[in-house]
Amino acid sequence: MGVIGINELMFLGNIGSMNAAGNAINSTIKSWTNQGEKSIALTAFAENFNMLQSIISDYKKLIQKDVANIRKVGAEIITMDIKLLKFWK
Repeated sequence: MGVIGINELMFLGNIGSMNAAGNAINSTIKSWTNQGEKSIALTAFAENFNMLQSIISDYKKLIQKDVANIRKVGAEIITMDIKLLKFWK
């Protein structure tokens, strides 16, 4: 008969990998500033680049929040598994 439960080592390893992937998202590139050029295309590029940086930064925060929530739920499942194991022994 098999055991129902979370594999704690695998779970923590996967959380570590997800956390590392989220932290690897680079949102620290400086925004593009106009150097006095007069180009519609370059101005549009700079605006889009700055918007993209903002979106990447927001995305990174969301990923980090998701990982924290998954870690919390996993910890609660692990705690419940331990309680259930003690109950059924």
